[in-house]
This record gives sequence, C-alpha cells and structure tokens, in this order.
Amino acid sequence: MGLLNNGITWGYTILLCVVSFLAKFLPCAIVAKLCGFNLRESGAIGALMSCKGYVSYPDVCRKVVTDSGSIAVQSC
Repeated sequence: MGLLNNGITWGYTILLCVVSFLAKFLPCAIVAKLCGFNLRESGAIGALMSCKGYVSYPDVCRKVVTDSGSIAVQSC
C-alpha cells in the first residue's frame, strides 16, 4: 500500500474523509431544515449534495486536458 503503511496515516486519511463529508453535509442539511423540510428530507438533501461535487470532476479533467492542448477541440 505504499504511502498508507501505518495507522497514523490511515487515521488522518479517514479523518480527512469524514471532515470533508461533514463540511458539505451539515450546512446543506441545516439550510434544508430551516427551509421547512423534515429531518429525513434534510438528511437526504445533505447526503445528495455531499456527493454532487464528485459529478463535476470529469468536467474539470476535460477542461484541463483541452486547455493543455493534449486533445484538440473541434467546433461543429
């Protein structure tokens, strides 16, 4: 496993994943609750918005590759 070969590194990795999830989940869920959604709906909105950031990664990668000139973009 190369760089993840001790418990401290695994602990920091898991902590980073948990903190990054909660940093998106909690604000979205709290705002949804303040807007009148019940607790279950607020949690669902928070969970779905938390994973929404992963959807935009392919767009970012495409933009980086086309901006670097690795792939030519043809207009129709």
